[in-house]
Amino acid sequence: EYVGQTAPKVAKKFEEARGGVLFVDEAGFFLNKASGGYVAEAVKEFVRYMELYPDVTVIFALYLDELDDFLELDTGLSSRISRLVRFEDYSSSELVAITENILEKKGYRVSEEAKKSIQHHLGRLKAEKKNKFGNAREARNLAEAMIVETAIRQYGAQRRRKRLNVSE
Repeated sequence: EYVGQTAPKVAKKFEEARGGVLFVDEAGFFLNKASGGYVAEAVKEFVRYMELYPDVTVIFALYLDELDDFLELDTGLSSRISRLVRFEDYSSSELVAITENILEKKGYRVSEEAKKSIQHHLGRLKAEKKNKFGNAREARNLAEAMIVETAIRQYGAQRRRKRLNVSE
């Protein structure tokens, strides 16, 4: 909220993570130049607490194309990161299975034709977005959009049936 409040918040997160893992998702946020000093303060505090709390494993998750800029944020940061792990993107069939799983958990069945459409859509999206493709997030977004479209279609069909019954 204010410059100066970041340090205690970082300290609190490290204290909560004692003996465990502090997972920082979307760590590319630290590259935000328009942060007004919050990011610089947060990076400095992360470096400090990574040294003070060796029993906390810190995982920074970010896109590969952000990695070099991230490591250059602070000279102490890169020296405190002992491993870089690159996760391969999900395959097309894995993305279809993830989408199908999400839909089935919501009570929907996925036909073979729909699976082909899902695979085609996600393949096209992956080609368009290249390094910014969100993998399982894209599958989740697609599943949610499919649910909304199904609801809209069912609502429209229900309204048409009611109109037909009323006018008879």
